[in-house]
Amino acid sequence: MFSSFHTQQLEHAVLHGCVTLLLNPMVYVGSFLAVWELLRNAKAERKFFGIRLTKVRGPILRQLVLGIVVGLVLSVLLSVAGAMVTEREIWVVTVISLLLALIRVRFFQIQYAVGLLTLCHVAIRYIHLPHMAFLPAVSSFLREFHSASWLAVASGAGLASAVLLRLNRRTGAAPAVVLGKRGGTMGAFVVQLSFLSAVFLPVPGSDVVLEKMNTGWPWLASAVGGLSLACIPLFTGISALFTSQRPMEGIRRVARWNLLTGLLLAGCAGLTVRLDVVGSCVGAMLCIGIQELLSWWIERREQRRDSLFSASKLGVKVLDTIRGSVAHAMGLLPGEVITHVNQVPVHSTYDLHFAFEQNPVYAKLQVLDLRGEVRFVGKPVYEGERHQLGIIFAPDTNGGFGYHWMKAGLFQSLYLHILPATQTREVWSDTGARMSGETP
Repeated sequence: MFSSFHTQQLEHAVLHGCVTLLLNPMVYVGSFLAVWELLRNAKAERKFFGIRLTKVRGPILRQLVLGIVVGLVLSVLLSVAGAMVTEREIWVVTVISLLLALIRVRFFQIQYAVGLLTLCHVAIRYIHLPHMAFLPAVSSFLREFHSASWLAVASGAGLASAVLLRLNRRTGAAPAVVLGKRGGTMGAFVVQLSFLSAVFLPVPGSDVVLEKMNTGWPWLASAVGGLSLACIPLFTGISALFTSQRPMEGIRRVARWNLLTGLLLAGCAGLTVRLDVVGSCVGAMLCIGIQELLSWWIERREQRRDSLFSASKLGVKVLDTIRGSVAHAMGLLPGEVITHVNQVPVHSTYDLHFAFEQNPVYAKLQVLDLRGEVRFVGKPVYEGERHQLGIIFAPDTNGGFGYHWMKAGLFQSLYLHILPATQTREVWSDTGARMSGETP
């Protein structure tokens, strides 16, 4: 057991770690971007549907709590594995992440900065660069960069993202309208999930938590002067626009991708301990390449598949339902088509509301699911629910407004712009056809 002296030192180390977290600008920049992202989407929903569906306070609080819990678990796992960084490295990674975010906001994820620094570490350590003699401080920093530990941190970011996306797969999407290539609009879902995980790791410091340290851990061998704690803020998550699949399915696929990323980077971190140059090179390329490959894969999948939320000639297409409404209680799902209401055929939203008013005390709907099979749903409608059917319909007109396409990645929905449908062809002629899937 720890003595009171060790307990006091541990408290100082934890306090030092909390201070490093609060002083890190990534915390405030990332939090601002997360809130701004949701507020912009909530504003757009009023323009699309006349109602605000996206909540800000509840989702942000939930994602923050879950992120912190996952971050603490990750801190224990990485510390037990022997990961160790320096405060200087944390600040350099922070500055590089902020600078990269100015180029493209998805580069705010720590994997990009870690990949870039790891490549520089390999270059300065194993490639003769005479001009680096003019920058001895930079050369020394890159040479001593804990590439194995930072690859482990990047691995943890991938694993944390996989867990957090799975936990929030039902709550991270909101309906939207996107522009097609022929001047029309169709339904879509905007996924906005971002998480802050505070990861505490040992750093060489004056707070000697363990006076006689077990140097059997290879990554801790340099911490002979004792250990303190510092915190690394990890922002993980995804922003994406789905037109060809339900958002929960898309989030599950991204979570599996992140899980694979985390496992591959964990293997690279272990390989770096034994073969520095090989593990570092492979890990650096994975850090950068696999994130870009994910964005390309999501975009490519949306291009090659038909839209799930375009208008249907068989009836009225459901885009989403409002929680707590009659439609939500019935179990209507995104992408399903309502063909009859109380045995009356419907082909437009006007037909649906007209048929519903013919028998306002009970709603029996005939629905085509995604497999093309017919099912029936029904529910008694009480007086207070008559005007709360709660269905958000996929757009069935060629006018109106919609989002243009975006590239998937953290905070990428900040690049979404609302344009009139009449400008669709001009936009597509300038940027090239990147999204397909609407009905001809």
